Amino acid sequence: MKDVAPALRPDGERVLLLVLLSGLSALAWFALWRWGHSPYLHYTHHAHLHAAPGEGALFAASIFVGGWTLMTVAMMLPTSLPLLAVFARVVERRRDRPLLVGLVVVAYLAVWAAVGVLAYALALGIRGVAARTPWLGEHGWVLGAVTLVGAGLYQFTRLKGRCLDRCRSPSIALEGSDAVTRAPLIPENRRP
Repeated sequence: MKDVAPALRPDGERVLLLVLLSGLSALAWFALWRWGHSPYLHYTHHAHLHAAPGEGALFAASIFVGGWTLMTVAMMLPTSLPLLAVFARVVERRRDRPLLVGLVVVAYLAVWAAVGVLAYALALGIRGVAARTPWLGEHGWVLGAVTLVGAGLYQFTRLKGRCLDRCRSPSIALEGSDAVTRAPLIPENRRP
């Protein structure tokens, strides 16, 4: 297994990437703090997933996913720095490397925003089932218990092991990828 530490050497672009990610994360933390003092706080709480009178369901979902994405930027984007550093090293000879690194960040956030949409839909679905099932409405703790048991069982799956291996060493997924190192994002004949 290769060591990813050389990817984090402090040259200009890597320091700039670190500063930009840190600044973006700090801004997200500030926005979350401000959101905590706003009238829209309840939209991010699972007990209030419904739209307020006069506001549409799309508005409520947008606020929830916006809060979810802000939390992702604040808490999860900084943990992607090793992956971004390895990716930057893999594409370091390309002229469009800042654009490629930026696209990786945007894709990372887009995937997590999509997970937020799924979480919102799942929460609404579970809430709807609980509302129509009196027993489940009275024994809501069962949902938490089933979730914890499911998460515990996942810990023993091969899928979890493979995902963790990739997460611990992002260079395994990126290094040696000819598609990343050679293929231009914009074909030569279409560049300005």
